[in-house]
Amino acid sequence: MNGAGRAAARACAAGARAYRMAGTNGNVAAGQVSSVRTRLTDTISAGHPLAVVERVTLAEVVRHAFPMLDMDEHVQTASRYWTQHGLTPSIRFQSKSIEGIRSMVALGSGVTILSDLVYRSWSLEGARIVRRPLAENVPTMDVGIIWSRQRGWPAAAQALRVSCARRRVPGRRAEAPRQRA
Repeated sequence: MNGAGRAAARACAAGARAYRMAGTNGNVAAGQVSSVRTRLTDTISAGHPLAVVERVTLAEVVRHAFPMLDMDEHVQTASRYWTQHGLTPSIRFQSKSIEGIRSMVALGSGVTILSDLVYRSWSLEGARIVRRPLAENVPTMDVGIIWSRQRGWPAAAQALRVSCARRRVPGRRAEAPRQRA
């Protein structure tokens, strides 16, 4: 399990403890589901020159303004792959708003790298957004899920797990869900 996976597992365990403290009498299972792992892809406006490139390199990304999503572990994950490849993005805007970042990209104000999990092909303004795979191997974004032992997997959590498993990152082995009390 990579660092992000370990962090997701710790967050799930902490969430389960908090959930138990909230009066669930220990009927919580916390799982870090490593098959719920999403790739990071270059996210760009449909009219951008990189939209026609089959695989985008990080060196190509740094030549453009880079709106940075400041949510969850996104900044730490991005910092790792930029440092690993000896590159520094031109961060001109940083936001916790996924919609704000999508809008900037869709309107041609930059290119960014986002998880498949948050990709949508249109901005709120109706402008088209496309994604392209990255040429370099960059870390995945891992998702932790907490559910009630009594009720089992909620339908939405199961759908998320299945959806992410279908988009499994090439070269990464999917693991069965693990329960942690």
